Amino acid sequence: MTAADHAHLDVPFSYGYSPDMIKRFAPVGVDRPYPICAAYRSNHAVWLPSLATDEYPDLTGIFRENQSYALAALPLVIDGRAVGAAGWTFRTPRMFSNEEREAFVDIASFVSTELSASLA
Repeated sequence: MTAADHAHLDVPFSYGYSPDMIKRFAPVGVDRPYPICAAYRSNHAVWLPSLATDEYPDLTGIFRENQSYALAALPLVIDGRAVGAAGWTFRTPRMFSNEEREAFVDIASFVSTELSASLA
């Protein structure tokens, strides 16, 4: 998700979510109580090993519909500032080992680098 206007996150790419589902939720205001928005706002990763909580009640329906049970959301950072966020959902709960977390951080860093190059 990218935030060209710094007020909304758009979804330029999605895998595993139907176009209709994306239309229902995007673009999304960065102030919304969603994990991907929290990652963008805080410039820190959000790791949710289980979505079987009431922490994000607005997303319960989409998580259930897409059979998502865990989530990772990471900011896309250019020059120390979040310009978007990337998120992954999983069909089973997971604890996110240190190795997995490092891999997701590396992926987000790579995407940020490529995004920066495309904007230059």
